Amino acid sequence: MESIKIFSSGELKRHENTLVLITKDQKKIIPVENIEDIKVFSEIIINKRTLEFLTKKSITMHFFNFTGNYIGTYYPLEFNQNGEIFLKQVEHYAQTNKRMELARSFVVGEMMNLEYNLQSSGKKSKDLKVNEKILKIQKSLTIEELMSIEAGIRQDYYKEFDKLTNNIDFKFEKRTKQPPQNEVNALISFGNCMMYSDILKCIFRSHLDPRIGYLHSTNQRGFTLNLDIAEIFKPIVVDQAIFYTTSQKILTKKDFKPFENGVYLNEEGRKKFIIEYEKQVKKTVFSREKGRYMSYKLLMQSEVYKIENHLLQIKPYKPYIHI
Repeated sequence: MESIKIFSSGELKRHENTLVLITKDQKKIIPVENIEDIKVFSEIIINKRTLEFLTKKSITMHFFNFTGNYIGTYYPLEFNQNGEIFLKQVEHYAQTNKRMELARSFVVGEMMNLEYNLQSSGKKSKDLKVNEKILKIQKSLTIEELMSIEAGIRQDYYKEFDKLTNNIDFKFEKRTKQPPQNEVNALISFGNCMMYSDILKCIFRSHLDPRIGYLHSTNQRGFTLNLDIAEIFKPIVVDQAIFYTTSQKILTKKDFKPFENGVYLNEEGRKKFIIEYEKQVKKTVFSREKGRYMSYKLLMQSEVYKIENHLLQIKPYKPYIHI
């Protein structure tokens, strides 16, 4: 299955039993048989007939603005909703002990995968003192306390980031967003947006409701469960793509642009990064839990089903930890 990216502005229309993208320069047929989803990074005109066709084919569309920030998603109204699982999701959110159990797991998974990046880099990075941090995570009683611990873990990790990017042209300095203040922060923000949309796609294949998260509080902003699960995979997918594109000098200063007191990837930069990001998503690694090699793409989908099984009390949830 293929994820289609649209960078050229124009009109996306249904043409018989397929899609066609009409731009000022060309008319491109997009067969729908193998489309997994569509990511739009440009200005697109789309009509109701086309949306009905996308619904029929169960194709989601993710929209990003011209700076690469995620805007939102169009998805078929009747995705795989399940009343029993929805009630279980609400129950696990409303009961503090059940919510904290899941939230702590997400932070432990995130931390262990951050630690993997540090220890596998060969850059003599400082460790995160995981045993000490795990005790603090296990003792946390509120989401606010847990988020504070998570922020501290990230801060320690980011102190080592320049060793991992290994490019004097790209200095991390500190985490900034909305807007990102330099090129490395722009890469983190854009890569995270890609990850959020990919996890959302996995959730839509399950019976889970993406609006109910546990580490990230459910609120009026929309989807939060994808943010929870993304914490586990951002280190080993997004960050690894950042380290590769910077250390191998695939990206240069020319691939970024200033805008409204911030720095963002330009179109060419986004294309370059997406190529490496998708290579990382397709990379196969050994899963101790499954006892076989799997792509990160399949592991992300598996993580969603593991949460579903946890809610139904089939099997307690344990986050994916890269070895």
